[in-house]
Amino acid sequence: MEEKTPPPSSNPNDYPLAVKVEDDEILLLKAHMDEKFRKLCRLRAELEMVQAEQTALKHRLFLRLGDVYPNVRSADPDGGVGIREWDDSLWYVAWHGSDR
Repeated sequence: MEEKTPPPSSNPNDYPLAVKVEDDEILLLKAHMDEKFRKLCRLRAELEMVQAEQTALKHRLFLRLGDVYPNVRSADPDGGVGIREWDDSLWYVAWHGSDR
């Protein structure tokens, strides 16, 4: 059976068959669904804010690393720099493109 795209309208008169839902349990379930959707939207917004803060901190970290340890930056355009944790210490590392 092929699914057809429903009309985008919320007006029940735009549908060949429509019945007003009056069952309390169904209305309560719909209200719970709507509340969960609003909560999900809020959590997504909060997540996006935290991710943006984390990205800003990462940029600040690498700017500071570059200022304090300029000799670590790779001269190789295919290379890169990063941070690693080893033996409870933080390391600023560089690699050449051919090291991959």
